Amino acid sequence: MGRIWIFAALLFWGSSAFSSIISNVTGADMVGIEVTAFFTNRAPETATWVTTGTDASIPYQEGFSGGAFGTNWSLRQQGDTFGEYGPNGQLLGLWTLEVGPQNPLAMLYINAAAADVIFDYVPDFEVSPGSSVGRYFISDQTTPPAAMYFDTIGFDLAGTLALNWMATGQSFTGTMNFMADTDMYAPVPEPSSVLLLAVGLIGLASVQRKGRHLRAK
Repeated sequence: MGRIWIFAALLFWGSSAFSSIISNVTGADMVGIEVTAFFTNRAPETATWVTTGTDASIPYQEGFSGGAFGTNWSLRQQGDTFGEYGPNGQLLGLWTLEVGPQNPLAMLYINAAAADVIFDYVPDFEVSPGSSVGRYFISDQTTPPAAMYFDTIGFDLAGTLALNWMATGQSFTGTMNFMADTDMYAPVPEPSSVLLLAVGLIGLASVQRKGRHLRAK
């Protein structure tokens, strides 16, 4: 019985401390991300990510989309965030930043960790188990912002991404498309579910012990 209780305790604490990674993430999955825009001429503004589409009929998951919407600016994403080229050479899984001309942007801070989302920024090979391969930040701009990752986890994952135009001596208005791969932490089993499993194991052990006792008679 003692060993069963020890196993149940380890199962509970292990399930609480660790979770797996989901590598196929779309714009519709990232609800709760906090995006803060820092402007050159007014106070910063934070917008929270929402789902904008879940249409499975559109090929390549491009119908799954979401975004954060502020005053005269927005950040949107559709499809698998890993990004890919379609059969006709079209880019899939793009993030799109739009900033009105009246509010030049100095920096954009994407707090993915607020929604248990993480950026996977190491391409070519998988570092963290389950994360699959990642992708460097890639922009369609001639002079892209400096992409800086913070709240790093291991060698390939980060909780936040800052796009910094000030670092290159500029500001930004207009439209920018870019690619940035994200993963998510899979849900951790609820304590009640783990407790039920532990109780079941204890009951199974009790039945087995009773069976051995009867056979001994």
